[in-house]
Amino acid sequence: MDLQKTKFFLDKLNREFARMSKDPDTIVRIDVDIMASYVRELYDALLSTKQRTSRNRLRVKSRLTGR
Repeated sequence: MDLQKTKFFLDKLNREFARMSKDPDTIVRIDVDIMASYVRELYDALLSTKQRTSRNRLRVKSRLTGR
């Protein structure tokens, strides 16, 4: 798992959330869109990490079985 990439996106989300939480009455649509894009980036990063992990398992299996 790419912990640095995951931490980067989580930090971005937390900073934006903290900023929005200070004055929730002034949240505009662009703020919501930014948060949504950060969530999508985090989700994509997690998916790509899972695929990379699956490939690593296949490599280990092929080394063990010779296939």
